Amino acid sequence: VPVTMSNTVNLVNANGLIVVRPGGLVKAAHFHVWDLYQNHLGSSPLQASVTAPSRTVSLRLGAEIVRSTGECRTRPAVVSMLDVSATLSEDRRTYKVAVINRSATDDIAADLSLDGRPVSGTATLRQIGAGVDDLYAWNSMDEPDRVTLSEASEVEIDGEFVFPAHSISLVEWPVG
Repeated sequence: VPVTMSNTVNLVNANGLIVVRPGGLVKAAHFHVWDLYQNHLGSSPLQASVTAPSRTVSLRLGAEIVRSTGECRTRPAVVSMLDVSATLSEDRRTYKVAVINRSATDDIAADLSLDGRPVSGTATLRQIGAGVDDLYAWNSMDEPDRVTLSEASEVEIDGEFVFPAHSISLVEWPVG
C-alpha cells in the first residue's frame, strides 16, 4: 500500500526539520530527506526488488513492553543494506529510484534493471550524505549545508551503480 501521508514529531527546534536560533535558522539534515521524497520522487509507485548484502537485526514488534526487562518485544530479522523505492513520474515519462545505503562504512555496487533489462545511458542523480565523511554529521549555523540534497547532475549508467556508504541516492532516467 503506498504511503500517502507521513508526519514529523516537531517541525521546529528539538528534532525539527528547521532549527531556529538567535542568529538565524538552518535546515536540519533530515529536512533534505523529506524534500527528496516529497518533491523529487515520482507519484506512481512501482514494484521494486533488491538483492544486496544484508544483516540480522532485532526488529521491534510494536509497542508491547516485556515486563521483566522493560523493553519492547523483538524478533530477529534479515534487513537488506540497500532500501529501494521505485516510482514513475506524474507525467509517466521518467523512472525514479531512491536508494538508501544503510552501511556506515561500505559503498555498495548494485545492478539496476527494469523488467530484467539492465538500465544504461544517461541518468540524473541527486544525493544526500554522499561524500560526507562523518556518519553523525549535522547542519549547524556555522555549517548550514554540511548535509544537504545535491543539485541534479548527469551520470552514465551501464547496468550498475555504486551507492555511497550512509547516503540516499535518487537516480532518474527517461522511460523508453
